Amino acid sequence: MVLDYKGSSDSYWWADQDQFKLVSHLHPYNDHGNKAWGNNPIYMTWFRNQLIYFSNVIAPSNWDTSLIFKGKQGELIQMLVPMSRSLIRQIVGIVTKQDLYFRCLVNPGDGSMKDYEQPNLMEAARLGNALCKDIVKNQFLDLKYADSIENGMVTGMGFMFVRWRTDKGAFFTKDMIGASHFKGDVAISVPTVWDVNFDPQIPNPKDWQWVQVREIHNRWDLIAQFPKLKQELLALPSVRQQQGWFNIQASMCPSDDDNVYIWNAFHKSSPALPEGRFIAYGSSTCILYDDINIYGELPVYVSRPEAIPNTGLGYPFYSNLLPLQEMYDTCLSSIATNNSSFGVQNIIAPRGSGINTQAILGMNWISYTPQPGVPNGGKPEALQLTQSAPETYKFSEMLKGLMMEISQVNSALRGDPPPQVSSGTAIATLTATAYETINATAKSSRQMLHEAVLGAINCYRRFASVPRSLNTSTGGQSYSREFEGKDLDSVKGVELQEVNPLMNTLPGRVEIAKDLINMGAVTNTKGYFAVLEGAPPEELYKNELSQEDLVNNENESLIKGEEIVAVNIDDHAYHIMMHSIPLNDPKVRLDKNLSGRFLEHIAEHNQLAHEMDPFFAAMIQTGKMPQGGPPPHMPPPGMEVPQRPQRAPQEPPGTPANVAKPAPDLVSKIGAR
Repeated sequence: MVLDYKGSSDSYWWADQDQFKLVSHLHPYNDHGNKAWGNNPIYMTWFRNQLIYFSNVIAPSNWDTSLIFKGKQGELIQMLVPMSRSLIRQIVGIVTKQDLYFRCLVNPGDGSMKDYEQPNLMEAARLGNALCKDIVKNQFLDLKYADSIENGMVTGMGFMFVRWRTDKGAFFTKDMIGASHFKGDVAISVPTVWDVNFDPQIPNPKDWQWVQVREIHNRWDLIAQFPKLKQELLALPSVRQQQGWFNIQASMCPSDDDNVYIWNAFHKSSPALPEGRFIAYGSSTCILYDDINIYGELPVYVSRPEAIPNTGLGYPFYSNLLPLQEMYDTCLSSIATNNSSFGVQNIIAPRGSGINTQAILGMNWISYTPQPGVPNGGKPEALQLTQSAPETYKFSEMLKGLMMEISQVNSALRGDPPPQVSSGTAIATLTATAYETINATAKSSRQMLHEAVLGAINCYRRFASVPRSLNTSTGGQSYSREFEGKDLDSVKGVELQEVNPLMNTLPGRVEIAKDLINMGAVTNTKGYFAVLEGAPPEELYKNELSQEDLVNNENESLIKGEEIVAVNIDDHAYHIMMHSIPLNDPKVRLDKNLSGRFLEHIAEHNQLAHEMDPFFAAMIQTGKMPQGGPPPHMPPPGMEVPQRPQRAPQEPPGTPANVAKPAPDLVSKIGAR
């Protein structure tokens, strides 16, 4: 790759304080893709794969048909059947079937304190978990994740770009000149290989020292943010005017001149550039930002399902299917051309045979002069011109089978199990095996997703200096709270909660639902259908999670010396186990006041557990009335039933009424007279 600009050899060009020279070094890569990649065969592969992947919307040129007519008179039909694209889309759908759910990992700031000594850790974890949910929802991360996987399978590389946008978020204030300022927010995008520029000579993307990525911005929004650069921004060519790179759009729009490319170039911290560098530019004379790398890393995260050795490039999985797809289209086009040309039945008949051709419509009649010695005396025969060679059909079926075999999308995974397989467990096993094979290609994408979400959390931690609201939940209760970036200082990582591959298939979910019912883990209809619909695992043990939150809050309160109360509806065994964990630390045991509070509370749970009615405990655990109903002599605690007065038995009808006897004191008074 030879560039027009030649910098000095006695200094690192990224460290050059002359912005014009730096951008002049970077910019030639951006406007002319052939200059950067022209001698690399992967550049041709990117074009070829994307053109064929979207050929059904790119290739047809007729308004009224999707068929392509070739030949001198359009007698040859080219029929495009996107079998390979369908398989890629199925793989993407299978890999991204699971709902995205992240848990934040926290640890003490300096590593010198135990978890029990930092009661804010649990609160930071809950805040981080709620923020992850908010990112997944508001950034449509599930759709962007699917797009990045699809890009990776077609071009060999998928990307996620995470950055802080000061022009996003809720309105904050206006400055002295009337410009609006916002609280800022995270923006996650999915650039393609046409939008990202890097050094392909470095094999591992983790070792890249710099990267640059382009974004489309409205030039008038930029002018409002950077009024001093108005003339430079107006001079930038529009997106439509720029040449090079992959662009298949041909439509016109009133805002064509409004959109421009802005490049964000990042250099991470290194010995030659200790604080890194971040420069945003539209051209060598239009520099929007130039300072240290405020992200502390390269905020462009890379996925390479398969690496090409000794390069930073990825091997496109779609290239495995491309030759088969092209030959499949050729076979089907050959059959389609034959059927289209000779689809109407042809009949031959000897001239002078006296057959009225008008009596039989819808056929092509071919007249001929009978010759002596013709078999059957010139009897009319049907010409089977539409019959294609059996080898063509066999070859097309073989190509189809090879595509499915290479893609690992078997019939069971597509909902059409083999005829001899009818058991739900067997079908689930077949689908799970295929899923695990396919899922192996998505490991790199999942790692990229982890890094992108952590990058988004770090953006909030670094740049969210203004309080903002966030919906969260604890103990089964939802509420809105305010937070700032410093509240996330103890969040050091995130993890994607994985599920069993069987949960990604309907037969597998049916089998798991049955097992959970037999185990007593699912006790109602809602839980059963939650399993069938692939609900995240936390929905299945929401009650256990609420108990966990409660115990963690109680442990924090005990450490702070706050009063807590045990009640008879608690899961006493679980509470006793969780409250005893802090006592495993010698420092807690040596602190008589602290250990005494824990032991006193544990004793309170123990007493309530001994006093608890087993019938009442069963209702709390299962949410159902135990079979046989409650014992009449053992009402639940606090629910004593008042005793009704006993009624005297009634005499049979016709029995004379008893005369009341006088009271004893009245008898004694009468006798005294």
